[in-house]
Amino acid sequence: MSRLLAIVASFLICGGAVSGQIDLMSKVRSDAVEKCLKDTGVSLKDLLNFQEMSSLGEKEMCFAKCLSETMGLLGADGELNFDEIKAIIPAGIDAEVEKKGEECARAVGKISSCADMGKLFQCYPQ
Repeated sequence: MSRLLAIVASFLICGGAVSGQIDLMSKVRSDAVEKCLKDTGVSLKDLLNFQEMSSLGEKEMCFAKCLSETMGLLGADGELNFDEIKAIIPAGIDAEVEKKGEECARAVGKISSCADMGKLFQCYPQ
């Protein structure tokens, strides 16, 4: 489960491996992961085999959307909850990267579909 949580942590911050991922993993609820795996039909194998955010399929983007909603990072209205997002960002993330990511994410606007998650993933470096 710890490898899965590392991958989930990557989904949550919309990027690849980052420093401080351990801090973020501790904030990912296993019940939320299990719910979203079930709701979206994504398998553990799907998540464990992803290579980079640009290669995510529809199911994986739906998983990321579900997890973001379940954890309160994304509201039912499709608006990102930046206070919640900031609360889970690990220490050690470069302030400029965080600022640029937030500016880009705000420009994306509402997340109403799974495909919209792909736009959000483009805001953060791999």
